[in-house]
Amino acid sequence: MQTYRYIFLSIAMVLCASCALAQGGSTLRGTVVDAGNDEALPFANVGLFRQADSSLVQGTTTSGTGQFVFRDVPEGTYRLRVTFIGYAEQVVNNLRTSGKAIEVGKISLEPVSQELQETEITAERPLMEMDLDRKVYHVDQDIQGQSGSASEVLENIPSVSVSAEGDVSLRGSSNVTYFINGRPSALLRINPAAALQQIPASSIERIEVITNPSAKFRPDGAAGIINIVLKKDRKEGFNGTLSANAGNGGRYNTNLMLGIQKKKVNLFGNYGVRWDQRLRTISDERTYLDSTGMPESYYERNTDGRYRSVSHTANVGGEWHINNKNVFSLNGNGYYRGMDRPKEFSTVSYDLQHAVTENFLTQQDGREDEYEVEGSAGFEHQFGKEDHAIQFELNASTYSEKEWNGFNETYQYPERENYQSEVEIRKSGKQVESVVEYTLPLGEDRELEAGYEGTYNADYIRYSGTYLDTVAGNWKKDLIKSNRFRINQQLHAMYTTYGFDLENLGVMVGVRAEQSILSSHLLNTDSLIPNHYFKLYPSLHLNHEAGEGKEWQFSYTRRVNRPDGDELNPFGEYNDPRHVEAGNPALKPEQIHSVELGYQRTASKASWSSTLFYRYVFDALEEVTSTIMDSVILTTLDNLASEQAAGWESTFQGKPFRWLSVQGSGTVYYNEVNAINLGYTTPKSNVTWSARVNSNVYLPRKTLVQVTTRYNAPRLGAQGRSKGSFVCNLGARKKLWDDKASLVVTVSDVFNTSRWGEVLHTPEMDQVYVSHRRSQILYIGFTWQFGKAYQKQKEDIQFDNGQ
Repeated sequence: MQTYRYIFLSIAMVLCASCALAQGGSTLRGTVVDAGNDEALPFANVGLFRQADSSLVQGTTTSGTGQFVFRDVPEGTYRLRVTFIGYAEQVVNNLRTSGKAIEVGKISLEPVSQELQETEITAERPLMEMDLDRKVYHVDQDIQGQSGSASEVLENIPSVSVSAEGDVSLRGSSNVTYFINGRPSALLRINPAAALQQIPASSIERIEVITNPSAKFRPDGAAGIINIVLKKDRKEGFNGTLSANAGNGGRYNTNLMLGIQKKKVNLFGNYGVRWDQRLRTISDERTYLDSTGMPESYYERNTDGRYRSVSHTANVGGEWHINNKNVFSLNGNGYYRGMDRPKEFSTVSYDLQHAVTENFLTQQDGREDEYEVEGSAGFEHQFGKEDHAIQFELNASTYSEKEWNGFNETYQYPERENYQSEVEIRKSGKQVESVVEYTLPLGEDRELEAGYEGTYNADYIRYSGTYLDTVAGNWKKDLIKSNRFRINQQLHAMYTTYGFDLENLGVMVGVRAEQSILSSHLLNTDSLIPNHYFKLYPSLHLNHEAGEGKEWQFSYTRRVNRPDGDELNPFGEYNDPRHVEAGNPALKPEQIHSVELGYQRTASKASWSSTLFYRYVFDALEEVTSTIMDSVILTTLDNLASEQAAGWESTFQGKPFRWLSVQGSGTVYYNEVNAINLGYTTPKSNVTWSARVNSNVYLPRKTLVQVTTRYNAPRLGAQGRSKGSFVCNLGARKKLWDDKASLVVTVSDVFNTSRWGEVLHTPEMDQVYVSHRRSQILYIGFTWQFGKAYQKQKEDIQFDNGQ
């Protein structure tokens, strides 16, 4: 309590002192018109950004007469950006305010529809917008992603890779924090791989990748934050979008988005359903070693599986603008996924002379059902000055997951009775989060932010195993596979950040104080394991404007990776009789120091960014594999002594020709793993890399062809390495009905090269594991946009910029 008292007093004193320094500002107004006929353009988007660091200060839409106004703008230099469907973006630079009213005048927007040598050139919002602290990926510009899932969209984002199991890694690290609409999601916290594979890409507006966030954000995740922003239609009047896609092998998905905005009230909703089927094959080859490291036996297992799933996602919400200073919002999300996953395993063991010692067939029936429901309520109050605001938000969510697996082992050699067993896994939990955020501008180019975030998580995990006793003729409980585990965690955090400008240098410093109260309860043994700790997480961000279109950025943050319930539960999870996964209640949180140095160059037809990054991890979490019993392997987690990674990341996007745009990225990084505390005599290191190229070819008659290729080189682990992979995807889109509809065709993994595998070396065995799921998928999709906003468009508008 003494620690909390000091934190609250410190922030309160800073806020009180800052309020005394608050000052007024300028008024900035103008009008947006059509350059062809000088008519006003209502509902155009107008953003006011700081010239120095491109941060958004205010945003609005034009009135019915095309007018906009910004009030109480602090003294400084700003940039206006105006966008509207069917028109080229217009930017007004170097607007200086000094307490007086500024009349910008008319801003003319040019309709963008050009023809050059019978080739139609259409203006599109870029696939990716690059900033020095984050990358914003616009899903509506990814043709391949429009028919797929969130997981498939992530595969196309620079620095992100996705394994065959759906596990996501960022810059080589799987330690990633996921947000939905800027807030943590219960389901993505518990089972991110499964959830990401079921969220329809058509329900996503954009994905933000923040690699080194400030103290304002949670420090969880060594690699950073992936924020998935769902669509919310905010156009005036009633509007909607309906999309449907059909693929080979029984794959279908559809999504409906509706929105209505009337004066002070905005209501929106989104519903999607997805049917999916996947064939998957796995090859598992092991060589068991004796105490001298020499082979003593061999093991081969081949798996054929079929995954059939259906998922439903829904999002509803509303905003009530009580007046120009107060906004109240409500939002709710729902998610359900059901999956059948029958498999067949063929297992053969050999002795040193390759004579068969065991040969059996395992048939598995499996079923998963899971759901999540979450809701949030928010209130925002604007004080007298622009950007002087306070926000309150309350979020609550609950989830439930049930998984059942039945196994039947039939022995061909040696002769023995069939063995039948079942395992049922139930997971449930809830999360409650309360947030208070306060923003205070302090005169010219200075701003203070402070806030509190309190989170309570409760998770309950139950394993139940049974087997058929062939002698007694009945089913009995398997005590080894049955257990119950609870974990409760409270997290109380307070943060403050202070940003200011020194000529061409922008500075933001921050600190976040967190108290974690964690309690793990092993119910079978009635063992209670407490783990409480207090930590400070500082951050520093520097931004230097080196000239027109040239920016440098430096950042340092301290971050953490806290083990979740599965990772702390010591009892085994038997998804497969020959492979058991278990947690480790003695795990310590990873402590991470992250540094980045970035440069960005922007020109009229191209932009380029380059970033050097370094990450040092104390008590790094790493999977450790060992052999238990006969041909059964155990995968668990342990803390390594340390791990460090350094690398260089570069991204380029440009339009060398009017009919071609290209976006490419590459990452090279060095990874070193120090597992001396686990018995390895020396640290292990390697250099690996990844690359992506996305090309858009604009053809006549509003047709766009998109080609995406990516390669991930092998990556190092504590006990081995992963294998490399190459994928090429192809897509095409044709716009119809005055751009109110579009037809999409996509082909994923054109050359059928997608594979995921790893090679492990332990003192007990060598293993080569290769997984391949059917990834050659043809989708045909149709999207229709309807409503008032689309009826307002002029007949000569021939493109949609995705707003």
